[in-house]
Amino acid sequence: MMKLNWNGTKSALVILGLLGSNLAYSASRDLYVSSEGTGSIKRYDGVTGAYISDFVTAGLGGLGNPQGITFGPDGNLYVSSLSSIGISSIKKYNGTTGAYMGNFNTGYSFSFAGDLTWKDGILYAAEFNNDPVNGGIHRFDINGNHLGLFAATGGGSDGHIFGSDGAFYAVASQQGVIKKFNGTTGAFISNFATVGGLLLDLRQGSNGNLFVNVYQPGQVVQVNGTTGANMGAFVSGLATSQGQEIALDGSLLVGGYSSNVINKYNANTGAFISAFTLGGGLVRPNNFVFSPEAVPEPATMAIAAVGFVALLKRKRSNK
Repeated sequence: MMKLNWNGTKSALVILGLLGSNLAYSASRDLYVSSEGTGSIKRYDGVTGAYISDFVTAGLGGLGNPQGITFGPDGNLYVSSLSSIGISSIKKYNGTTGAYMGNFNTGYSFSFAGDLTWKDGILYAAEFNNDPVNGGIHRFDINGNHLGLFAATGGGSDGHIFGSDGAFYAVASQQGVIKKFNGTTGAFISNFATVGGLLLDLRQGSNGNLFVNVYQPGQVVQVNGTTGANMGAFVSGLATSQGQEIALDGSLLVGGYSSNVINKYNANTGAFISAFTLGGGLVRPNNFVFSPEAVPEPATMAIAAVGFVALLKRKRSNK
């Protein structure tokens, strides 16, 4: 049986301390919110909902009426901006400092850029303008080059997901319909579900069902993920509703657009729990996203590796 002396134990404790501090950092994820009414991106503690700061200050880089928001594979923050009607773009901000890094999209000019999703290094961006030709989901490569219209919804769209079945689902916002497309080619498959109202954001739950925001009255409606059957309101009681996200504790966050708050609900039953965002002057929350999980820095991993090698050598010498 190998024995571990104090020096070996001390080395192990140092290594565990390094890893422990890194894991603690990884667990710290904040919520970033498009505050449409203030033209800024607000940052809240991901656990308590307490206001931290305006991560992107009002109007920085020409930001106006921020809409869709997401972190890219490069760790930077991408935000849909609507400076004025018909003048819209996707703006890029440093994911650590919030500094403006320029307009992202080239080759296609949005009338009203909406929901944003990254997948496999490609940005899927919604055109919310009710345009029968360009309405739907457009794609851009990592450098912002337009790759064309991926899924044509026949009108404006502001909500889409890649389903667990491999299909692509997007709302035809003004038509009140969720449409289904081939997840690889974007070819139209069917009108999957009829919900009615102005549809904005889309999410797939752990039960496989789809959940969509109905702007007014403020609801989140549940749709059977297999049949497309409308299962009725899952969350209700808001005057207007926009944005939804699973919180770090497993609850559901839903934006109260006109009530200037993000509320917390039971993700299994839809029951109201409490208001989540606290302070910060949030006005018309549009979309929101948690910062990505941090990964161990190379330097930290190198130190840990050296420590483990030294520990193994010490253990072998003490056999």
